[in-house]
Amino acid sequence: MKRPATALMPLSPRALNRMKLAFLLAAAGHIPHLPFWPTLTALALLAWRHHLDRRRRPLPGPGLRLVIALAACGGVYLQFGFFMGRDPGVSALVVLAAVKLLEVRQARDFHLMGYLCYFLTAALFLFDQGLPVLMFSVVQLLAVNAAFLQLYAGDSREARPLRGAAGLLAASIPVAVVLFVLFPRLPGPLWGLGGAGAGTGVSGFSNTLAPGSVARMVKSQRPVLRMKIRAGSLPPPQQRYFRGQVLWLTDGRIWYPGRFRERIAGSPRPGVEGILQEIMLEPHGQRWLFGLDYPVQVPAGSRLLPGNVFRYHRRVENLIRYYVRSRVGGTIGDLSLHSVLRRMGLQLPRNVSPRLREMAEEWAQPGAGAMACAARGLEFFRTGGFTYSLEPGELDPADPVADFLLQRRRGFCGHFAAGFALMMRLCGIPCRIIAGYQGGTVNPVDGQLVVRDADAHAWTEIWVEGRGWVRVDPTAAVVPERLEFGGRLNASLDAMNQQGETDRAAALRRAMAEGPFARAWRWIRDYWDVARNYWQTWVVRYDRYQQYSLFRRLGARGLRGAGLLALVAVFLLVSWHLARWLFRRPRRARPDPLERGWRLLEKRLSRGGLSVDAWRGPMDICHAARRRFPAGAAAIEPLIQTYIRLRYGLGGDPRQAREWLRRVRRMRIPRAPGA
Repeated sequence: MKRPATALMPLSPRALNRMKLAFLLAAAGHIPHLPFWPTLTALALLAWRHHLDRRRRPLPGPGLRLVIALAACGGVYLQFGFFMGRDPGVSALVVLAAVKLLEVRQARDFHLMGYLCYFLTAALFLFDQGLPVLMFSVVQLLAVNAAFLQLYAGDSREARPLRGAAGLLAASIPVAVVLFVLFPRLPGPLWGLGGAGAGTGVSGFSNTLAPGSVARMVKSQRPVLRMKIRAGSLPPPQQRYFRGQVLWLTDGRIWYPGRFRERIAGSPRPGVEGILQEIMLEPHGQRWLFGLDYPVQVPAGSRLLPGNVFRYHRRVENLIRYYVRSRVGGTIGDLSLHSVLRRMGLQLPRNVSPRLREMAEEWAQPGAGAMACAARGLEFFRTGGFTYSLEPGELDPADPVADFLLQRRRGFCGHFAAGFALMMRLCGIPCRIIAGYQGGTVNPVDGQLVVRDADAHAWTEIWVEGRGWVRVDPTAAVVPERLEFGGRLNASLDAMNQQGETDRAAALRRAMAEGPFARAWRWIRDYWDVARNYWQTWVVRYDRYQQYSLFRRLGARGLRGAGLLALVAVFLLVSWHLARWLFRRPRRARPDPLERGWRLLEKRLSRGGLSVDAWRGPMDICHAARRRFPAGAAAIEPLIQTYIRLRYGLGGDPRQAREWLRRVRRMRIPRAPGA
């Protein structure tokens, strides 16, 4: 028996074009995260489909589509070496969705294509969960919803699918918010399933420091961390050193941390009071954490290392929040120096310039202590014609430190720290380089300190017997304004360096003065930082602990299990009625008593067997009712006469109209047989 044909929803060209636009947005959103060829292939297939539709040519057959799909899967395997995982999975999905677009002919294929666009939109959050991605995903959802509504509207030009798509999206917001806030959370944040891959840090320090490496970051305004003081007070700008890593060893060109064969702990101070900081750290793909110099109590899940730096138990591939307590002052009061650390703090490269050794002998006079030697070094930087610049030029690769100290004398914090540390070691003083950040700006909107890439800094610490490790910042000897203004100074360096010593302060003030556009941009940036902070805190990092904290604030302390599910159900019901009320249809105006009474009278006359047509007037109906209902004519005729007087007369009384409606309701007309 032949199967009957199924009626198919017509696929209008207008709906198909909207679906192409939705897929274009979905594929384009993955361009920053995937290799270039999957998205390029998908966009090429999309352009091919659009060309075929415009020329009204047949679509490619299943054989060619299969070849393209297999080639795409082979390319993914060659690119990644496997299929399981975020990057290969999304890459294959983008290309295969474009292959699916080549066979969209019916409404069923159209629906599958729309679902693939939904999935590609959700896949964006596996790479990034920032506010820009949220805004872009909203645009994608509007495009897909508008395509579906255009499909149901056919090829009508009067349809407004974009308005309908916005209404659908707005109607879903209350339910989505309730489910997100109240539904039981997983042990970890949901978006932790994505994250950046290992070794794909956004920016930050590497494991080494070479003069020039920090210059790649200090021109960037990307936020690195945000700090909120929980106990204590915010230190002045000159004391805002954020310790990141300690560099012990050098070959004359590069400084690096080195490895410790012995387990040498840092210098914890469990009973010491300090500044308690809540820090939200951006992902950088490495394990180090930052805190005010120097940390005395580190957060759980981290380990304190020699040099009072602490490491996380895994790479920081997502935004994390932690608490650290620090003691600010610039001196780590260790009573003794481990022999391994002393040996590492005095390590020298194989080839050191004889001129540097001679200069070190002049600094290290007999009987001079470490602080006196350091003071001579700072005086050398202060009066030796050194210039702070982010573009110092190329140094001699054979001996860059000697070239910088004796010839160029132009550089930034990495140059000054490397040169000073080497000279201190030549003087016989243990010295190490600290890499981190210095400065930061307070956001006036929420009061948090925001540290950016432009605040990247390097300084030194020397060992002083009886005191411990003492911070010495040679950059401050050359440009003391660096400690006060932090990374904001970088944009003013050129104008400041062109002035003489007497005009330096005035030139700095003029260079750092903000115009109206700069103030407007800073205002936008401050509010954007606050919005991004709240988004990361209450959406991206919203876990069960924050959920319990929210319940405690709302007075629902101890809400668990069935009670939580019941609360979810109640809120869903309230949200459903709220959505219905927000998107209710406008009600028609209620008819007046005369119109309602006349409709009721016509209805009862019709049940009695009288034909009441729309073209018949009240007088005609009155005469017909007298003939059809002779027994009730005495009651029907006065009602119709009163209606004519009240409806068409002058100065109708509303009370008489309501009384007439009550008389119509009390009147009874016998039903005709079969009515």
